[in-house]
Amino acid sequence: ELLKEDQENVLERAEDALSGVERLEYFLKKLNDFSDLTEVPKEVVSKGVLDYWIKIVTSICKLKGFSLSILSYDASNIKLDKNSISIAIQNLVNNAIENSSVGSTIFIGFYDDIDDYTIVVRDQGDGLNNDILYNLREKYVSTKMYDNNIHGLGLSIVTKILETNKGQLLLKNYDNQGNGAEAKMVFKK
Repeated sequence: ELLKEDQENVLERAEDALSGVERLEYFLKKLNDFSDLTEVPKEVVSKGVLDYWIKIVTSICKLKGFSLSILSYDASNIKLDKNSISIAIQNLVNNAIENSSVGSTIFIGFYDDIDDYTIVVRDQGDGLNNDILYNLREKYVSTKMYDNNIHGLGLSIVTKILETNKGQLLLKNYDNQGNGAEAKMVFKK
């Protein structure tokens, strides 16, 4: 998909594809042995870690035809598992993209507060299904019904990742404002 999109930036696209394959391999390894999440050394959320996460999100948005807006870019002294949090961010960004119109904007923010560190992903879609909003973190809960494959694992994986990093996932809609949904990952310091 990357290479057939734009012939001028073939090297950049190939680099994005390789980076995506490496992230996918890491994700599959984590799925095979989920207990590794508690044993991975955590690192401070530095500007370098933020740059790593933003590069991934930028690549996903560019590939899918979305704009990216960075709401806040706070580094922190909190220690998190950079790679597993990147999996959680990718899942939330992909969910936002799936539920928004091509060409709209995906918003991401990194907020450092006294007691916690928060990563926010927002979209401009129709919002989350209110009938299942409070159950979306559970396995096999989804509105995706377009094939016979099992869906609804993504947010349960995100929830597990956050638990191993002393975090929680908060979901909400902006029904009255008409600008989609918001997913917050809140980590206690």
